[in-house]
Order: sequence, then C-alpha cells, then structure tokens
Amino acid sequence: MFRLSGALCLAVLMYGLGSPARAADDKVIGFMGEEFTQENTYADYKDMGGIKKATKLEIKRDGEKFMEQEITDFKPVDKHDAKTFDKPD
Repeated sequence: MFRLSGALCLAVLMYGLGSPARAADDKVIGFMGEEFTQENTYADYKDMGGIKKATKLEIKRDGEKFMEQEITDFKPVDKHDAKTFDKPD
C-alpha cells in the first residue's frame, strides 16, 4: 500500500504501480459546503486496451466509507473527431 498525494498520485493513476495506491489526507468540500478529509484507494490494476488501470476505487471521508467504484470495461479512443473540441454554436 502506498500513500500518495498531488502529482505523484496522478502519475499512479496514469501509469499504475501494480499494487494498491492510497491518496490520503486531501481536504475536500462536500455537496452542502462541509469540509472532509478524503482518502482514495486505487487497487486491482488490470491491462485494459494496452493501459494498466486501477479497476477498484474506494473513497473514505473522515475515515468512513463514502463510495466504492469498480471499472469493468475501459476502451481508449484511438482518435477523436476534430469537432469534439469545437466551441458550440
């Protein structure tokens, strides 16, 4: 288990360590304006479309489970349509 924050955490999400990674002690603001200490744990890395990706995410706020997520399918896009990033009319 690794404890990460900031840019290092982003690198783990992009490239994966192959073992669970934890981003801890990040302050976040909830839906009603309340402040929490949030801990994100990324685990169960799998190769998906040539990218090693964490397929499980657990989020705790103030030490209590807030959310769990599992990715079952991920397909990177080879090429985006150029119009995707055009300003709307």
